[in-house]
Amino acid sequence: MHNLHYLIVSADTGKEACDDALRETWEWGDSNNWRCAGGAVCEDGEVYLTGEARWEPNDDDTVESIEQEIIKEAEDNSVISDEAKEIARKIVDDELADTTDIYILRKSLEELSASAWFGKARTFKEGMEYRSWELDEFGATNMYEGDGKLWVVYLDMHS
Repeated sequence: MHNLHYLIVSADTGKEACDDALRETWEWGDSNNWRCAGGAVCEDGEVYLTGEARWEPNDDDTVESIEQEIIKEAEDNSVISDEAKEIARKIVDDELADTTDIYILRKSLEELSASAWFGKARTFKEGMEYRSWELDEFGATNMYEGDGKLWVVYLDMHS
């Protein structure tokens, strides 16, 4: 399975941002679980492409549009689905739930938990992150330290 995870870093160039992101995540993975950087978007509008990944920035991507994407994901997952509520009702009422039901409930609760940890920050400079260091999930891990330009690196995760 492939997924996109953003890493927010401080760097002077897009190449440096991608190299830093890969260096920070070098311990993650093995021959079946790996990652590569598809490129990066800078706070000043610059876009850097590596040509090495499934996900890469396009000319319309901005730091602000990525922040909005993360906010929307966290907000969308902040309410448990009706389907998950019904499965939970079954379990409480001692009705058998099949493995698919349990999987649906588990995923819904994981998303709800991630949203609960989202916090109040709404920009990467304020420290916003979502599913931090859960590299095999869609999210954003914030390593921005305030020095250098802010870059959002597109990390293509394969697990």
